[in-house]
Amino acid sequence: MNYENTLALCRDFPSLYVKEATKEECERRSQCEFLSEASRKVMGLSVNGEPLMLAMQWGFECGDGWFDLIHRLSVDIAEHAQTYGLHPYASQVKEKFGSLRFHMQFREKVATVIQECGIDPQTGRWANGEVEYLPGVKEIRALLRHAEEASASICEGCGAPGSLITDGWHHVHCAQCEAEYRRKRGVT
Repeated sequence: MNYENTLALCRDFPSLYVKEATKEECERRSQCEFLSEASRKVMGLSVNGEPLMLAMQWGFECGDGWFDLIHRLSVDIAEHAQTYGLHPYASQVKEKFGSLRFHMQFREKVATVIQECGIDPQTGRWANGEVEYLPGVKEIRALLRHAEEASASICEGCGAPGSLITDGWHHVHCAQCEAEYRRKRGVT
């Protein structure tokens, strides 16, 4: 994702995408050869003299066509987080197998193990574990699944309606973006 869109998401949803960092952390991360140019530029910003960096190691690893989808998802996550008093942040936002993957963590403990996985001593059979989540966690995860499903029909390049194309690399493009993609790769 380009710098302008990255900056817009960080500006509009700092609790989801930006974390405070020491100057040493920013310097160390900026040396990473795989860091996107947009991530490098965001690390040059500061608030009250304190440096900021993306909460995600690699920045937004997807095309600009998904900006609106990610922005809408961010609005929904922020509203749910405020309603339920949760503090989520994105640990990775990327394209994988042609659709959006939005990995999220929470700043608080959101799950309690009620029962561990393993052999039930009473029956001698395998028992699946049981986990209880804080209110709102399942709802936020449902938002993520919905956005991931929606991305499978949105062109990653421009945001127009698109189709999943599996020609060795899974991606979603409209006809125009696919033609440009093939032209750049020298594929007819």
